[in-house]
Amino acid sequence: MEEPWVTMKDIASHVGVTPETIRTWIKTKDFPAKKVGHQWRFKLSAVDAWTEGSSEDKACENHVGDCRHYAPTLINGDCLEALRSIDGDSVDLILTDPPYNLGLFMKERATNLKALRDNYFGAAGWDNLEYDQWNESMDSFFDEAARVMKPGGSMVVFMAVIKVESIIAQAVKHGFYYKTTGTWHKQNPMPRNMNLHFVNSTESWIYFTYGARVGTFNNEGKVVHDYFESPVTPKSERRYGKHPTQKPIALMDFFVEKLSNPGDLVLDPFMGSGSSGVSAIRNGRRFIGIELEETYYDIATNRIQDEL
Repeated sequence: MEEPWVTMKDIASHVGVTPETIRTWIKTKDFPAKKVGHQWRFKLSAVDAWTEGSSEDKACENHVGDCRHYAPTLINGDCLEALRSIDGDSVDLILTDPPYNLGLFMKERATNLKALRDNYFGAAGWDNLEYDQWNESMDSFFDEAARVMKPGGSMVVFMAVIKVESIIAQAVKHGFYYKTTGTWHKQNPMPRNMNLHFVNSTESWIYFTYGARVGTFNNEGKVVHDYFESPVTPKSERRYGKHPTQKPIALMDFFVEKLSNPGDLVLDPFMGSGSSGVSAIRNGRRFIGIELEETYYDIATNRIQDEL
C-alpha cells in the first residue's frame, strides 16, 4: 500500500516546529515536499529521513568550524546541592522550567484534571509547596544562579503568569536585570471545557541578563518578538517516556540559538525530561542538567545520549 501524503498541519506537529519554519526549510534546505494545487503535501518517511540525516547540519549551519558535540554533565540530585558544585562565573545561559507552585492551587479549585489528562502535573506531588516555602526555595535558587552566571550571561525562566511578578522580584534582588516577559503559544492545547471558557493555550517565560543590561542576542539583524508559537511536544520527542510539563525542542532552540554561542555553557537546574539538553547538544553548546526525580532523569539521559 502506497504511503499517504499528509498536510502542512500534520507535518508541523510531527516535527515539532511551526508551519512557517517548514515553509522556510522547503525554500532553503531541500525539505521533502510536493505542491498539490496551492497546498504543500508531505510523506512522513521522507521527512523522518531528512530530519535524521540533516540534524547536525541544521544545528551548525551558521557556525561552520564550530560544530561539535560536547559531553554533557547530568546530575540526578537536589538542585541547590548540585549548583554549589558548579564553578562561579562559568555559565553563559540558564534555560529552565522550575515548578510553578500551582499544585495545591489547582487541587483547591477542584479541576479534576487528573481524570481528564494522563500524566497531569498537579497529581505528581512535586509542585505542592506552600507559597512561602516555594518563594524561599526560589530565593535560594537565584542566589546560586547569580554565583555561577558569567557577567553578561542570560537567563530564561518559564513560569505561570500569576507567579511572574514573584520571579522578577526574586531575580532582581540577586543582581539579574529584567528584560522582558514573553509568551509561548501552544497551537494544539488540550481543549478542556472549551464550551465553558477560554482554552488555556499559553505559558510565560521571563528573560534576564546578569550583571549587565545586554547580553548575547543573535538576531541576525532581524526583529525577534517576545512570542513563540508551536505545537505542544510531539510524540516523537516522548518516546523515552512522558513528563507532564515537557517543552518541545523547537522552543528550546529558540532561546539556545538567540542567547548563546557555540561552545557556551548552558545550564538547566530543573532539567525534567531534558529538552534543553537536547537543544544545547544539537546546537554545539556545552550542557549541565540537574534533575531530582530519577524517572525524569533517566528519560533525559536517554534523550541526550541519543544526540552524542
